[in-house]
Amino acid sequence: MKSNRNLLTVSGPEFEYAFDTEAGSLQHLRYQNQELLSGGPKLNAARMPIMNEVSTWGEAEIDSIYTWGLDSLIHETHDFETIRLDDERIRIRFDVTSYSNVTREMKLDNRFVYTIHGNGMIRLDHTVTPSIEIPGWPIHHIQWFQKMGLGFTLSGDMQNLEWFGRGPFETYPDRKTGAKTGIHSLAIKDIHIPYIIPQDFGNRTDVTENRVQSTEYRKQNTESRDQSTENRGQGTGYRKPVTEDLLLNRSCFLC
Repeated sequence: MKSNRNLLTVSGPEFEYAFDTEAGSLQHLRYQNQELLSGGPKLNAARMPIMNEVSTWGEAEIDSIYTWGLDSLIHETHDFETIRLDDERIRIRFDVTSYSNVTREMKLDNRFVYTIHGNGMIRLDHTVTPSIEIPGWPIHHIQWFQKMGLGFTLSGDMQNLEWFGRGPFETYPDRKTGAKTGIHSLAIKDIHIPYIIPQDFGNRTDVTENRVQSTEYRKQNTESRDQSTENRGQGTGYRKPVTEDLLLNRSCFLC
């Protein structure tokens, strides 16, 4: 382990993991000389809307998400520490607060704890504590969180997604019983649903394990014990991120 200004690097014979201590996240994750991640994880509490959230025949819930700035959080690192547990394990902790971009009274406190083993295995334990009540406002000024999860920036070499969960087509918590649970795979470029009105798409539910594969099929394996989802989104008339990066969102719906 070595430190240089805001960069903390943990490396071994076949891996190098670099952390940006100011951002409180990975700068890159490399294994066997191949870059697997080039950024993240960062808390993600919003996604592109679906039509039920935009339609005004009832309440357009998406308006409150954008009005209160939960779609583009501001992340600030407040503390971090490194602990050498033994000769084979290092633990790195980041405390990061994700603020609404409208008011700092609305925030989500994160703790990221990475445990890195000498063989390159890396485990992330993440906890988040929301605090979105604002004095003088009704407690239900936000109806619900669209999602709660983490966003990662993948290397551009990643071409294929494999997962254990519902599939092979997209599913959602209220629309999944017709999908089989098993191992499914799909080329990332094929994850596209041409809805007439652009909206969020490509979600997969009940995912307990997923693998992102490069062209050489060296696999990065991530696991979750939650009822989780993966998704990629297409734009709407609402604010959307402007990026050419390949993004993976790993989320837990609050069902």
